[in-house]
This record gives sequence, structure tokens and C-alpha cells, in this order.
Amino acid sequence: MMKIKWALNELRAKLHEAIKLEGDLSELISSIKDRSDRILDIADIHINGWLIVDSEDEFTVDATLTVEMTLPSTRSLEPVDITYEVALSETYISPGANVVGDSQAEGMSIELDRDILDLQKPIEDSILISLPTKVLTQDERESHIFPQGDDWQVLEEGNEKATSSMNEDSPFSALRDLFPEADEGERE
Repeated sequence: MMKIKWALNELRAKLHEAIKLEGDLSELISSIKDRSDRILDIADIHINGWLIVDSEDEFTVDATLTVEMTLPSTRSLEPVDITYEVALSETYISPGANVVGDSQAEGMSIELDRDILDLQKPIEDSILISLPTKVLTQDERESHIFPQGDDWQVLEEGNEKATSSMNEDSPFSALRDLFPEADEGERE
């Protein structure tokens, strides 16, 4: 089990040192799955990076998370196995510390609420925020065939030809004559 939680006194003893963060984070799988209905399964979570003790009150995490999971296709809802990487780069300061530095000046640091640096929530948040918005099966990527039914069809974004023909067939196309100046503005 990879260590992701430290008392600040433990970190202060390693002042100006870098702690290697490398290992499996399988203990977070159930918690992440509980936080998202979109995730069907998680096979593996791996971290690779560093925790740097910059000063007695400032700690920087710079790591990459590699996640193997199963998500539903955004087109057909069929399960799709994906692997992706997530960057985790944050600076933490101890509670009530007055740290003056580059990260503090830019507002990029996070003040801890107690004397413990626990990376579980930041790791989980980073994974959940970075979930891909477009997930397709191999067939869906290669075929460019979209779901359709009676009087409806899914169109690929940016497909202007299909969009214009659909606008002409629209029951609202007869209303276009009511606002001709609006049509001119759209065409320019």
C-alpha cells in the first residue's frame, strides 16, 4: 500500500528533501467508484512523482496518476476500457503559516486545515475532474455511424452539411421569414 498521508512533523524532519511517490493506489478504487455513477469499474491507479518539502510550512506535490478504468461509451453506453494520465501538481501550506514565495504570491497554494497532509481527496478529485468527456468503442471510432431513430439522428459536431439540411427540413423553417435580418446576421 502506497503512503499518501503524513503528519506535518514527519515531513518537517525531511526539510529540503524529496519523497518519491510511486506505487499502486488500489485502496482508493472503491471510494472513487462511490463518488461517480459514470465509472463502471477501475482496474488500476498508479502514482509516480514527488512530494517535496520546500520549507517547514510548504509542501509541493508533483505527480502523474495513471488510471485504468471502464466507462460507458458516450454514444452507445457500451463498456469501454480506457487508460489515461492525470497531472497532480499542488502546493500545500501548514495551517496558519505565513509563507511568502512564488506559489503563495500567485494564490496557487492550499492551506491545510490541520497538521496532516492527506492526498486521498486531491488524488480522487483529480481523477474525477479529468474523466474523459468523449468515450467511444473501437467500432464507433472507426465507423462514424451515429444512433438514429424515427425523425431523429445524432450528428457529429462540426458537420455543417447535415446541420443545414436539417434546418431546412425543420418545422420551424417557415418562421424564418418573420425575422429576415436575423438570418443575414447569422450568414456573415
